Amino acid sequence: MLRRLWLALALVAVTGLAVIATAGAGPATSIPISWVMIGQGATNPPSADVVLPNCGGVPAHLWVRGTGTWTFFSPSGNAGNIQSMANGTATDSSGNTYRWNYHQSGQPLTYGTHSMVVDDFVLSGSGPAAGIHSHFIAIINGTSVDEATEFELLHLLGDPFDCDPI
Repeated sequence: MLRRLWLALALVAVTGLAVIATAGAGPATSIPISWVMIGQGATNPPSADVVLPNCGGVPAHLWVRGTGTWTFFSPSGNAGNIQSMANGTATDSSGNTYRWNYHQSGQPLTYGTHSMVVDDFVLSGSGPAAGIHSHFIAIINGTSVDEATEFELLHLLGDPFDCDPI
Protein backbone atom coordinates (compact mmCIF):
# COMPACT_ATOMS: atom_id res chain seq x y z
CA MET A 1 0.00 0.00 0.00
CA LEU A 2 2.75 2.44 0.97
CA ARG A 3 4.67 1.56 -2.20
CA ARG A 4 1.63 2.44 -4.36
CA LEU A 5 1.21 5.75 -2.53
CA TRP A 6 4.85 6.69 -3.20
CA LEU A 7 4.49 5.69 -6.86
CA ALA A 8 1.36 7.82 -7.20
CA LEU A 9 3.06 10.80 -5.54
CA ALA A 10 6.11 10.40 -7.79
CA LEU A 11 3.92 10.32 -10.91
CA VAL A 12 2.08 13.47 -9.81
CA ALA A 13 5.39 15.25 -9.14
CA VAL A 14 6.90 14.25 -12.51
CA THR A 15 3.74 15.27 -14.36
CA GLY A 16 3.72 18.63 -12.58
CA LEU A 17 7.36 19.26 -13.44
CA ALA A 18 6.75 18.35 -17.10
CA VAL A 19 3.84 20.81 -17.28
CA ILE A 20 5.92 23.56 -15.69
CA ALA A 21 8.88 22.89 -18.02
CA THR A 22 6.64 22.91 -21.09
CA ALA A 23 4.84 26.06 -20.00
CA GLY A 24 8.13 27.88 -19.42
CA ALA A 25 9.31 27.66 -23.00
CA GLY A 26 8.13 29.77 -25.90
CA PRO A 27 7.70 28.68 -29.52
CA ALA A 28 10.35 26.24 -30.73
CA THR A 29 12.55 26.21 -33.83
CA SER A 30 14.48 23.04 -34.72
CA ILE A 31 17.42 22.51 -37.06
CA PRO A 32 19.52 19.45 -37.97
CA ILE A 33 23.03 19.37 -36.52
CA SER A 34 26.10 17.23 -37.10
CA TRP A 35 29.42 17.18 -35.28
CA VAL A 36 32.63 15.19 -35.19
CA MET A 37 35.13 14.77 -32.34
CA ILE A 38 38.57 13.64 -33.47
CA GLY A 39 41.05 11.70 -31.35
CA GLN A 40 44.77 12.28 -31.79
CA GLY A 41 46.07 10.52 -34.92
CA ALA A 42 42.62 9.66 -36.30
CA THR A 43 42.51 9.60 -40.08
CA ASN A 44 39.78 10.54 -42.56
CA PRO A 45 37.20 12.01 -40.18
CA PRO A 46 33.89 12.74 -41.91
CA SER A 47 32.68 16.27 -42.49
CA ALA A 48 30.24 17.88 -40.07
CA ASP A 49 28.74 21.23 -39.08
CA VAL A 50 31.02 21.36 -36.02
CA VAL A 51 34.51 19.81 -35.86
CA LEU A 52 36.28 19.32 -32.52
CA PRO A 53 39.89 18.23 -33.22
CA ASN A 54 41.14 18.38 -29.60
CA CYS A 55 38.67 16.46 -27.42
CA GLY A 56 40.78 14.50 -24.94
CA GLY A 57 37.84 12.18 -24.22
CA VAL A 58 38.11 10.53 -27.65
CA PRO A 59 40.75 7.77 -27.70
CA ALA A 60 43.70 8.08 -30.07
CA HIS A 61 43.12 7.04 -33.69
CA LEU A 62 39.32 7.26 -33.29
CA TRP A 63 36.71 9.78 -34.37
CA VAL A 64 33.06 10.06 -33.32
CA ARG A 65 30.41 11.63 -35.57
CA GLY A 66 27.03 12.66 -34.20
CA THR A 67 23.83 13.78 -35.90
CA GLY A 68 20.58 14.97 -34.44
CA THR A 69 18.19 17.84 -33.97
CA TRP A 70 18.88 21.10 -32.13
CA THR A 71 15.79 22.91 -30.82
CA PHE A 72 15.71 26.55 -29.70
CA PHE A 73 12.88 27.89 -27.54
CA SER A 74 12.00 31.58 -27.71
CA PRO A 75 12.29 33.55 -24.47
CA SER A 76 9.09 33.44 -22.48
CA GLY A 77 7.58 34.69 -19.26
CA ASN A 78 8.68 37.64 -17.19
CA ALA A 79 12.13 36.16 -16.63
CA GLY A 80 12.98 35.91 -20.35
CA ASN A 81 14.66 32.51 -19.97
CA ILE A 82 16.32 31.12 -23.11
CA GLN A 83 16.45 27.35 -23.66
CA SER A 84 17.98 25.06 -26.26
CA MET A 85 18.12 21.27 -26.40
CA ALA A 86 19.63 18.78 -28.78
CA ASN A 87 19.92 15.03 -28.99
CA GLY A 88 20.71 12.32 -31.45
CA THR A 89 22.89 9.36 -32.28
CA ALA A 90 26.58 8.95 -33.02
CA THR A 91 28.91 6.36 -34.52
CA ASP A 92 32.67 6.10 -34.16
CA SER A 93 35.24 5.06 -36.75
CA SER A 94 35.16 1.48 -35.39
CA GLY A 95 31.39 1.18 -35.82
CA ASN A 96 30.41 1.57 -32.13
CA THR A 97 27.14 3.40 -31.51
CA TYR A 98 26.23 6.14 -29.05
CA ARG A 99 23.41 8.45 -27.99
CA TRP A 100 24.04 12.05 -27.07
CA ASN A 101 22.11 14.74 -25.26
CA TYR A 102 22.64 18.50 -24.85
CA HIS A 103 20.86 21.20 -22.90
CA GLN A 104 21.60 24.87 -22.37
CA SER A 105 19.60 27.43 -20.46
CA GLY A 106 20.20 31.12 -20.08
CA GLN A 107 18.51 33.19 -17.43
CA PRO A 108 18.87 36.97 -17.47
CA LEU A 109 19.85 38.25 -14.02
CA THR A 110 17.82 40.89 -12.23
CA TYR A 111 20.19 43.77 -12.96
CA GLY A 112 19.67 43.25 -16.71
CA THR A 113 23.16 43.25 -18.24
CA HIS A 114 24.26 39.70 -17.40
CA SER A 115 22.87 36.16 -17.60
CA MET A 116 23.53 32.86 -15.89
CA VAL A 117 24.18 30.05 -18.38
CA VAL A 118 23.97 26.34 -17.59
CA ASP A 119 25.36 24.08 -20.35
CA ASP A 120 25.49 20.27 -20.39
CA PHE A 121 26.59 17.68 -22.99
CA VAL A 122 26.68 13.88 -22.49
CA LEU A 123 27.79 11.08 -24.86
CA SER A 124 26.80 7.56 -23.82
CA GLY A 125 26.97 4.23 -25.60
CA SER A 126 28.86 1.03 -26.25
CA GLY A 127 32.19 2.35 -27.52
CA PRO A 128 35.41 3.58 -25.92
CA ALA A 129 34.36 7.27 -26.22
CA ALA A 130 31.27 6.69 -24.05
CA GLY A 131 31.17 8.79 -20.91
CA ILE A 132 32.25 12.12 -22.39
CA HIS A 133 30.44 14.63 -20.21
CA SER A 134 31.00 18.36 -20.16
CA HIS A 135 29.13 20.83 -18.04
CA PHE A 136 29.52 24.42 -16.93
CA ILE A 137 27.68 27.16 -15.10
CA ALA A 138 28.79 30.71 -15.85
CA ILE A 139 27.78 34.34 -15.58
CA ILE A 140 28.14 36.17 -18.91
CA ASN A 141 27.42 39.66 -20.15
CA GLY A 142 24.39 39.70 -22.44
CA THR A 143 22.42 36.55 -23.27
CA SER A 144 24.66 34.71 -25.78
CA VAL A 145 27.72 32.64 -24.85
CA ASP A 146 29.09 33.11 -28.38
CA GLU A 147 28.88 36.91 -28.15
CA ALA A 148 29.87 37.34 -24.49
CA THR A 149 33.02 39.31 -23.70
CA GLU A 150 32.79 38.54 -19.97
CA PHE A 151 32.71 34.93 -18.78
CA GLU A 152 32.81 34.16 -15.04
CA LEU A 153 33.01 30.40 -14.59
CA LEU A 154 31.15 29.21 -11.46
CA HIS A 155 31.30 25.43 -12.05
CA LEU A 156 33.18 23.21 -14.52
CA LEU A 157 33.04 19.49 -15.27
CA GLY A 158 34.90 17.88 -18.16
CA ASP A 159 36.06 19.96 -21.11
CA PRO A 160 33.18 21.99 -22.55
CA PHE A 161 35.55 24.05 -24.70
CA ASP A 162 36.96 21.05 -26.63
CA CYS A 163 34.37 18.29 -26.04
CA ASP A 164 31.01 20.06 -26.27
CA PRO A 165 29.99 20.30 -29.93
CA ILE A 166 27.12 22.74 -29.41
